[in-house]
Amino acid sequence: MKIDFQGRKKHWLYGLTATIALSFTPCLAADVLETPESRVANSAGQQILWLDLEILLLKAELAQKNGALQEVRAYLTEIHKNPIPPFLQARLGELDAYSQAQEGTPEVAKQAFEFKPENPLILLPLSGPYQAAGEQVLAGLKSGFPDKELQVIDTAIYDNAFELWELVKLIKPSFIFGPLRPEFAQEFAAFDTQIPTLMLNEITTNHSYVKYFTPSRTAQIPGLVKLIQKNGFHRVLLLSAGNQLAQTQAFLQAQAQLPPDMSYEVLQAPIKVSIDQTLEQHLGALLSESRRVWLQKTLDEHLEEGVRARQDIDLVLSFLPFRSAMQVSPILSFYHLNSVAHLWVPTGLPSVEIFSANLPFWQETQAMLPKFYVDQVAATIAANPSQSSFDTAKLPLTSAETVDKETLNSSVHTVGIFYALGQVAAEIVQKMTASPLQQMPTSLGQVQWDVDKNIQLTPSFYWLDKGSFTQQNP
Repeated sequence: MKIDFQGRKKHWLYGLTATIALSFTPCLAADVLETPESRVANSAGQQILWLDLEILLLKAELAQKNGALQEVRAYLTEIHKNPIPPFLQARLGELDAYSQAQEGTPEVAKQAFEFKPENPLILLPLSGPYQAAGEQVLAGLKSGFPDKELQVIDTAIYDNAFELWELVKLIKPSFIFGPLRPEFAQEFAAFDTQIPTLMLNEITTNHSYVKYFTPSRTAQIPGLVKLIQKNGFHRVLLLSAGNQLAQTQAFLQAQAQLPPDMSYEVLQAPIKVSIDQTLEQHLGALLSESRRVWLQKTLDEHLEEGVRARQDIDLVLSFLPFRSAMQVSPILSFYHLNSVAHLWVPTGLPSVEIFSANLPFWQETQAMLPKFYVDQVAATIAANPSQSSFDTAKLPLTSAETVDKETLNSSVHTVGIFYALGQVAAEIVQKMTASPLQQMPTSLGQVQWDVDKNIQLTPSFYWLDKGSFTQQNP
């Protein structure tokens, strides 16, 4: 093969000259760098974009003819994310005018929330960073339909919920489970799908055929707020770790919605340094110690009286990790505040083995725990006779005699919150359709729903004290 070195030299010199020229005239860089090839590429890219917009516009016009207002608006939202070429602006203007003219017009609900088993569809992330969670939810859902073939779409391969909805429409499912990711779930809930759907994350929607179920602690906080009021607490000290802003805000918002005659005072105590220093400050122990030192100097006498803490707090509510929460009740006891209740809402659950091994070190603490986790703790305790001091007889769980090896090998080590979410979601939709009852026990705890089929997981509480581990009525 003959290589033209002379031509390459000329080409290199031309490139060097152009580069030097561009360095002194930056305003001309774009013009000089634009080649016939790049202009063709840009033109081709623009034509592809215009073609995509044309397709979306046609779909929106078809949805308008079918009277699907929400679908029209979904297409318009996608169209307006791009620059609109002049030749499409008139048609787009007509659709915008149609959408605005229908503002406030109530749509007649054609669908209700009802499980239809003919062709259910599952929308979960089965790849990417949420793959493990999605696979666990899917396994739980499949356990609820052992004899049924379930269609599944991996939501992780879609950039947005609109692309996902375009595929779902082609499948025409009878019922939808998911999506799971919060941003996907909320975006998907905005579409007027007319398909009964159980979202697996908290969303807001105006569609009566769309409900959600989530075992997240944040979703249970409104119920917790009402239980605190129901039990007659008047002043609550709220201990929270710095990364638990969402839970704290959810609690304060729910508490602010209580009627004035039913409300109670909440004192916020974010932990900035350590738990003991935070409690010392908010219980007034620092001031008490300062007064004692001042009085001792003033009287020139040694005072034996210990530190005194404020007596007007009747509940300490902690949004804390496991190790931190264990310290709260001993500190309250040190300040002679044994009458002050301590309620722990975990910010994360330790492994079952670690929790079980540390049960003897808890003191007078109420804990809000999911039932599936408690079941696993009870199974672990039952498998270790040396831990016989634990009061498992008072737990509403499988007894030690009936805990077999299969339960220990599968449930304790593999069943997690996401598996339980899928399992309970399958139970709920089938139970709501088949039974007039409005509540049911599940592996996550007691689930209830109102006449409009809004689903809520009732918090479950357990008493932890020196090895005792018993369920408490809220």
